[in-house]
Amino acid sequence: MRDGGVFFFEAAVYDEDLDPEGPTGADLRAMPCPSCRTFVDADQDRCPKCGDWLVGDPPQRSSPLWVVVVTVGLMLLGLLGWIAG
Repeated sequence: MRDGGVFFFEAAVYDEDLDPEGPTGADLRAMPCPSCRTFVDADQDRCPKCGDWLVGDPPQRSSPLWVVVVTVGLMLLGLLGWIAG
């Protein structure tokens, strides 16, 4: 239909898609993921679809202590071998 230069489109609304009691609390707490726009519960940290972090920066992964100790030990052994050799 045309009314005053504006087109109006009617959307098909099906009764089985609507909850007669309205949206639930969980529906109101849902927020879209900034990456994939999937609606995610607000108390989740990551999107279940794309895995992107929803709030803040992702936690930084640090190397385990044993990896650091072994690496430094091997470097020291290599340095001592180079000096002695």
